[in-house]
Amino acid sequence: MKKVSYLLLGLLSTSVLAEPNDGLIGTYLNSDKLSCNLEVKLFEKQGRNYFEVKIEKRLLSGEYILDEQYVIFEGLTASEASGLTKREVSARIESGQLLFQNYGNSMNPYTLFSECAEKYLILSKVLT
Repeated sequence: MKKVSYLLLGLLSTSVLAEPNDGLIGTYLNSDKLSCNLEVKLFEKQGRNYFEVKIEKRLLSGEYILDEQYVIFEGLTASEASGLTKREVSARIESGQLLFQNYGNSMNPYTLFSECAEKYLILSKVLT
């Protein structure tokens, strides 16, 4: 009986851990394309997580990691940041959307995507 319980617990744990990334994979678009034409594609290849970001005439790509409710785009840095450190781009995952805070304030100045004027960028997943 113990072996069955452990097996069942293991299967449940695996599916719970795998579920967030499975639901996350897809293409996300900015709803207001007139002000900012931003597209993010998240996909898995050979067990690794990858992203492609298309904005205006730029195409950026690399790997992403999940950290609780955030997607961290490794190697993708802000267009503009103060100081010597580069600010890595991340987005909050909320209700099937990716939310970016595109720029900071006077105490913490940065701009993730200089092509976009909005402070908050909300990208919705495209159903295919």
